[in-house]
Amino acid sequence: MIIALLLWLAAEVFTPAPPDWSAGWFPPGHLLIPLLILILAPALVLLAYLMLVKLVQSVRGQQDFTGSHYQYYLRIQPPVLLLTWATMLWLAHWYDQAESLLPVSGIAAAAAITILPLLVAFGLCAALRFWFFAGRSPRLFLAAFLGEIRSHLTLAIPLVVVHAIGDWTRVNPDHGVWLEQHIPVPIEVLMILMVLLLAPALLTWTLNAHPMPEGAMRDRLMNLAKKSGVVLRQPYIWRTGWQPTATAMVAGLFSFHRRFFITDYFLQVMDADEVDSAFAHELAHARLHHVLYLLGVTGSFYYMLISSLDTIDSFAIPAISILITMTFWIFFGRISRHLEHQADIFSDELTENPGSIGRTLTRLIEIHSMNPKRRGWRHPAPHHRIEVVKRYQQDPQFKEKFDRHHTRLMVLIGLLCVLMTGEFLSQQLSAHPGEEWKEHLARGHSFLAAAQLRRQETPSSNPRRQNELLNGAELWLQQGIQQLLVDDPTHPGLSLAYHALASACRQQGRFEEADSFSALAEAHSVW
Repeated sequence: MIIALLLWLAAEVFTPAPPDWSAGWFPPGHLLIPLLILILAPALVLLAYLMLVKLVQSVRGQQDFTGSHYQYYLRIQPPVLLLTWATMLWLAHWYDQAESLLPVSGIAAAAAITILPLLVAFGLCAALRFWFFAGRSPRLFLAAFLGEIRSHLTLAIPLVVVHAIGDWTRVNPDHGVWLEQHIPVPIEVLMILMVLLLAPALLTWTLNAHPMPEGAMRDRLMNLAKKSGVVLRQPYIWRTGWQPTATAMVAGLFSFHRRFFITDYFLQVMDADEVDSAFAHELAHARLHHVLYLLGVTGSFYYMLISSLDTIDSFAIPAISILITMTFWIFFGRISRHLEHQADIFSDELTENPGSIGRTLTRLIEIHSMNPKRRGWRHPAPHHRIEVVKRYQQDPQFKEKFDRHHTRLMVLIGLLCVLMTGEFLSQQLSAHPGEEWKEHLARGHSFLAAAQLRRQETPSSNPRRQNELLNGAELWLQQGIQQLLVDDPTHPGLSLAYHALASACRQQGRFEEADSFSALAEAHSVW
């Protein structure tokens, strides 16, 4: 899901023109065909795979499905979903079409319609997996479908909320100006802070988690948290439901809203020492500020990408975007895997039970039939994790080398965050004497664009609101023009500003003023 959302963000920044042959498949102005393809194509491909496996197994006289078939299904599902999603984004211009066909008053409607079919596709693929590999119960089939969708809402809802705020400020630029004047931080930063603060509560809902009841286990985990120095109000039990999973996680940057989750299946299959070691591992992420480090890396690379797109030529945008994205992917994965090792070491030290995290990892390998030598993007291979903890405890030279490597990585993260923060603050706080006209003209154009968007909704348009926006556009444009005439009377931006001012007057029925401004625009275009 994370990769799918990154593809969406990339498509908003850079969307090349689709090839001619795609127009027949995805005619402009139609949402139904892309909608059906996005929902049904991944499930149909996976269903064809399952039916082929069943046919081959029946010819061989063997049972329908095995554990290896289940693993292959899990490996095939992500690329099929992502390929379909990327096709809809770039060939069908899925988000752009949804945005162009939906009314302006539908705040975040385009974002919701864009992401909803992907969520349904995820749900169908999970339901198929359950039907063929677990049990053919219609009730549980529906539970698997809805449970999969719910699990992805943690990422989907914040993105839709961000789009909602962006849509709201786009059609109400005067409200956006008021916020900029009364809030000391940029709106984008405010949105990110809101999402981060609400994320743990949203995650609790999407995971169907509930507070752990009082008892010996809760007391033991609370004592571990107190011993580690982490503020913990109560641990939460994550209900895995139709797809039992043994895992634990932590969410939240700050102690007042941070929450720790451990799955019900983990508590069922693990003994007390294994539960303690896993929970201590999550406490390590909080105590050692791992979430903050990863967030700093993500924010720095995101700002690097956005700022680079504003300064480079358009033909270089794809190459630079791919380069920054791949660098982030490699660097983030490297940092995350190192922090997992550090959390493992912290877990053994906190529980004062050497080898407990290794036994827990070994047990997880058995429960989930994991490949002990296969690493993930954010997690090292289980056997490697066990080996690193052993060597750290037994080999002083390795311990010293590991600590030096950790220091270098933290310094690198710090430098990256300081550089990007400094660049961001310099752009936000630096004054440009004599260039206030740029901001004024930009606001004038945004007011005019908002009025034109509202005019597209002729039956439900609000004339009073349109006039407010047009008056605002006229005010900002005139201020910008006056300043620019003093600073640079031959600037090409004057022609565009006069054309915009003429449009604002014409939409208000002031045709003589509009004609005079158009004449001024033509005169300045000659210069």
